[in-house]
Amino acid sequence: MLIENVVLMYAEKTATGYTAEVELETADGLGFGGSIEFDKDWNYKLGFLNTWVNTDEDRYFVHEVLSSDDFKNDVMSFIPS
Repeated sequence: MLIENVVLMYAEKTATGYTAEVELETADGLGFGGSIEFDKDWNYKLGFLNTWVNTDEDRYFVHEVLSSDDFKNDVMSFIPS
């Protein structure tokens, strides 16, 4: 199952970093959502979503998205100033 899109649905600040609710979309049109925990240094744990990110290509793609400045800025846009 090739993941081709990561959509940020919601994010919030936590005591240790951030939680982001995302939807992963596959090339064949399937989508599945879950939360990803980020610490204050933007290290993340996929949690349940790790079940679906199970190929090297998917892991690389998801990592590139989650570690990008654009994604971090999108997460921060949900956090009130």
